[in-house]
Amino acid sequence: MIEVSIDKLILIYFGVTFTFVGLLWGLFYLQKGKAEKILVKNQVKHCEFCHFRYLIDLRKNLTRCPECGLLNDERK
Repeated sequence: MIEVSIDKLILIYFGVTFTFVGLLWGLFYLQKGKAEKILVKNQVKHCEFCHFRYLIDLRKNLTRCPECGLLNDERK
């Protein structure tokens, strides 16, 4: 049988636990970043006239800028 002191056993336990939690945090952090980039790419419109950024409804082809009221073409 392998003899391990209690100090080394506690150190191994915390090392494995912190490594596991760190990996889980890293995976969730990367997935969150991808989701935010997709959200920003698909739902944020830049007004062609006043350069105001606003969220859009993806079902509409034309959106109205809430700042200046100009109609912006969604396909651009």
